[in-house]
Amino acid sequence: MNASHEIWVHDVDHAHGIGGIIPPAVGRTVIRIDRTWPTLSIASEIRSKALATGGASVLWFVFHASTSNVCVTEAEGGWEDYLFGGLGELGRDGVLSSNVAAFGLALRGLFSDSIRLLACGAAARWNGMEICRRLAFHSQTVVIASQDSQEYTTNARSEIDVGAWEGRVFKFFPSGEAVEWFVGPTASGLMAPTRSVMPRVTGR
Repeated sequence: MNASHEIWVHDVDHAHGIGGIIPPAVGRTVIRIDRTWPTLSIASEIRSKALATGGASVLWFVFHASTSNVCVTEAEGGWEDYLFGGLGELGRDGVLSSNVAAFGLALRGLFSDSIRLLACGAAARWNGMEICRRLAFHSQTVVIASQDSQEYTTNARSEIDVGAWEGRVFKFFPSGEAVEWFVGPTASGLMAPTRSVMPRVTGR
């Protein structure tokens, strides 16, 4: 496992992506995606890049979290809400309850440290918590995500500085356990979840 390498997945979609660029660095691979990418193709590209370097330490996702795709269906306990939470906005299809197992399995054994979801409310509501929990279980990798809105800054060269985590940040362990890691400052001027919901243990 290449402990010095990291992979960043940056959603640069012209209508819905994150503006700016991930600055180049030694030991950093950046995969630029948009909403035309099938979600499982994103997983395949990550796997290809990671295997080419003998694995990596951290996988970073920089994207907008779900405000349109319900990651966990209502029948499974998902909530109809403005900010659903989760990874429903990643790629064309989103990471949903129907494909999170395949997405996670494609990433299994590739990252020695963690998968970090730098998206507003990626762990928001029950939906986001459950998807993060399942992703950690199927990838057998620690997943880190916040329940609240995240802020980024860019410099004169349009390079993104993700800064510190905002809000309630959780670690999701390969066992399926979710543990609150710490609470950072709340992002200003952005909609954030108003309540925290711990996921119940369900079938995966």
